[in-house]
Amino acid sequence: MGDISISNGHHHAAAAVGVQRKSCWYEEEIEENLRWCFALKRAELERREEVYDVIIGDLADPIEGGPCYQLYTKSFYEFVVKPRLNLQGGIFVTQAGPAGIFSHTEVFSCIYNTLRQVFKYVVPYSAHIPSYADTWGWVMASDSPLTLTADELDLRIKQRIKGENRYLDGKTFTSSSTLSKAVRKSLDNEDTRLPEGNAQGSFMGMGALTSSSTEHYKSTGVLLLSKKLK
Repeated sequence: MGDISISNGHHHAAAAVGVQRKSCWYEEEIEENLRWCFALKRAELERREEVYDVIIGDLADPIEGGPCYQLYTKSFYEFVVKPRLNLQGGIFVTQAGPAGIFSHTEVFSCIYNTLRQVFKYVVPYSAHIPSYADTWGWVMASDSPLTLTADELDLRIKQRIKGENRYLDGKTFTSSSTLSKAVRKSLDNEDTRLPEGNAQGSFMGMGALTSSSTEHYKSTGVLLLSKKLK
């Protein structure tokens, strides 16, 4: 394996000079009844038979020439992610690119539309990221209702986290998941989803993928996973 890199969808930088990870899968028990798992390749997740409470896609944007295109497709969500989520309250979350008034149609609306074709409950949310000079989006999806109130979120944070969060609380998340009227309307009317790797034509400036490039996309990307120990 080469150096692990960090990406915001546009630039890459080595995570640490001289640090290399030989394995594509890493697990660590954080505390009692909680373990987090890190997968550097799609194939690592595909070969796992375990189910997880939370799967987080911390990925580069699905842009032309990027390594993570096929980690945003309907088939990936339907046949790789969903079967590995706990049926009782399992949640998938992915970063979803710029989500501003003028930028949300780049990939955010399409990722949202793709996920709502796979999961029963899908919640888009956003926050301003100063270093990106824009509002950034994420999408949460599950087959269980995502209906916690601000007070219920605060209670769970208090029960599970020592100390106090500097940014997130119940009201903050409620605010983040309340998108502007213009963006909500745009998401409701979105009917495009990312085509599969063998799709013809183009999407958001992405040309059709060749069979050789498809293999590359299938084997790269970053996923963070969390599961409870039984």
